[in-house]
Amino acid sequence: MDGIATSMNRQLSPSHPIYKLLRPHFKDIISINKYAAKTILKYGTMLESWSMGFHGFKQLILKATPHINFKRAIGSVESDATARGVWDKDVLPYYPFRDDAMALYNIIKKYVTTIITHYYDTTASVSSDWELQNWHTELTKPRAQGGVGITDLPGTRGFRDIGEVIDVVAMFISQTAVGHTAGNFPQYDMYGYLPNYPAKIMEGPPAQKIEYTEADIMRILPSKRDTVRVMRYTQILSWQGANELSDFEKRYLYDPLSIKANVALKEDLKEFSKEVKNRNRDRLFPYKYLDPNYVPNGISI
Repeated sequence: MDGIATSMNRQLSPSHPIYKLLRPHFKDIISINKYAAKTILKYGTMLESWSMGFHGFKQLILKATPHINFKRAIGSVESDATARGVWDKDVLPYYPFRDDAMALYNIIKKYVTTIITHYYDTTASVSSDWELQNWHTELTKPRAQGGVGITDLPGTRGFRDIGEVIDVVAMFISQTAVGHTAGNFPQYDMYGYLPNYPAKIMEGPPAQKIEYTEADIMRILPSKRDTVRVMRYTQILSWQGANELSDFEKRYLYDPLSIKANVALKEDLKEFSKEVKNRNRDRLFPYKYLDPNYVPNGISI
């Protein structure tokens, strides 16, 4: 998303409607990533508490980067869940992330559709927008050539219809808001108790089924220093410090239709929040993370 935000700033002017639509959702991405690169990658303070270490982390990124694509890595809930065999509710009835994320995506897409169809009323208005076409070129250009490297972005040789623009913008907003929330904010709940997901073990993983004593387990688990460090980092990363989705800190679209669309977005999210809370009352394990009250506008900590 850092590359997508950068390409938006390069190719779309601040007066462009797509820039105005996306800007609230890209508010802190570049600064957060720069800080993370300095604290995690350059100095590796967090990685000292992980078994993989700094070099293992780099290898993991290098291994994952070539697989970045639009349908799965950038936020299509349906494509990703289908590829992992968990889209069918008959196969996996209880999967709150899938259900809540898809519902939120549909709400976001409705909002995006209202605004984009206001500014683009014909196919020609899309194909003749040279800023939009240049953005598409940079998004799809290989990383080695200075592009973002998204291999399967909708649109052949550029955006050719309104639906392609809607899909791309809705997916980008969904990933910055919904995708990041689902991956980021549960970290302390999952990793704060180290025996649940130890980031480091002091010897190789168990290779045979034997009975471990409490002393064996304590010997394998991280030290107190590493435990406290992981708890501190995951607690910080799990803290939501930005406005919730639809409550923009700065408004970029002022026309009457866009303001009305924002009001409708707020109402849709409010109703969905009630639905999530009602479902959580009956769930054995409540899933609160994609309640719109917890979902910020974009990537933030």
